[in-house]
Amino acid sequence: MDGDGHLERINVRALDQRPARCRYVLAVRQGSQLRTRVLAVPDPVAPGQGNEPHLIGLAGVARGPGVQAVVDSDCCGAYVTGQWLFGETKAGLWQIRVRHPMTLVADTFPNGASLCCGTTPVCGRHRGIVLIFGEGRFARAIDEAEVWVQHRDTFVYARRERLRRPGKLEDFQNCRPWVPARTTP
Repeated sequence: MDGDGHLERINVRALDQRPARCRYVLAVRQGSQLRTRVLAVPDPVAPGQGNEPHLIGLAGVARGPGVQAVVDSDCCGAYVTGQWLFGETKAGLWQIRVRHPMTLVADTFPNGASLCCGTTPVCGRHRGIVLIFGEGRFARAIDEAEVWVQHRDTFVYARRERLRRPGKLEDFQNCRPWVPARTTP
């Protein structure tokens, strides 16, 4: 995840002794070192209904070395929930911010589409750019996108852009590299 070439084990854990709002953590283990970051779930009732944050995978979304963990908050319904991005440096795990997100979950990209599975937001032409499509995954032709650009540790809305070539959502699924999360029994 941090780009140093060493294998890491990444997962989302539930710490049942904690209150629901701060029960879940993103955990990254490299050798004997364990780094964690609390995932602040906005709806404490959601986990009781079977909706828990989960790791979707690792993707090259933000600028810089390594890849980012894409974590789905999975708490409040497809168009209210969102996806967090986390990076790792020698100093620890850090959350990539999304200024003025369109979801009820702070600092997330909307989940009616995901950064990795391609429903609405997808990676732009290069790292540090995210496109968000209002049409959704069932649109016949996508011809316009919101462009969000990374400034330091924050993605901010930059502009609305007419696409040179309209296309289907599959044409824009381009987060590279992309490593989907595996579930282990």
